[in-house]
Amino acid sequence: MFTGIIQETGKIRRIEQKGSGKHIIIECRNLQSDMEPGASVACNGICLTVTDLDKNSIRVEAMEETISRTTLSGWQVGDFLNLERSVRAGGNLDGHIVQGHVDSVSAVLRIEQLGTSKILKIAIPDGYEKFIVDKGSVALNGVSLTVTSLTSESFSVSLVNYTIEHTNLKDLKPGSKVNIEFDVIGKYIARYIDNQKNKLTEERLREEGF
Repeated sequence: MFTGIIQETGKIRRIEQKGSGKHIIIECRNLQSDMEPGASVACNGICLTVTDLDKNSIRVEAMEETISRTTLSGWQVGDFLNLERSVRAGGNLDGHIVQGHVDSVSAVLRIEQLGTSKILKIAIPDGYEKFIVDKGSVALNGVSLTVTSLTSESFSVSLVNYTIEHTNLKDLKPGSKVNIEFDVIGKYIARYIDNQKNKLTEERLREEGF
């Protein structure tokens, strides 16, 4: 589990094709402190396993399914990634519950400068409208953010100056692709409601006195 609070941005040093998967070597400074192979790291919001590390970098492995469902397919040497270690028991939950399981990839529609802040407008992927609410939580490239406005086709988030300076969201442009993970609590609620609707039959209504 993660929180969406980015601890470091790391630079891709090398990408190695391994069958249908990939190994990515990422330069980082502090993230690997007290880390061992097998640890989970969120890279641009994608939960990946560390297979090796040294004082200057970590190596993570991605399978074909992950590559096809996220922005990882377009990563290139030199790209900067948002990095977060998994939460330790007793750690602070400063953002929101983030699993590192990307729901969909979407595009930045518009970026508006507002003083020292930025407003990002993001397209809602088809079929995911029910998982997002105004003032709810969403993770973009692994960053925990609050939805500031919402339409049937898009939502907006506000980036404060700290987030701009300490994540790779500052590099986004209109048309840029981002990994989206919707709030897991909202997804469970939506699933429950759908299941209840499916059980609403004429016989059930009569039993309830309708």
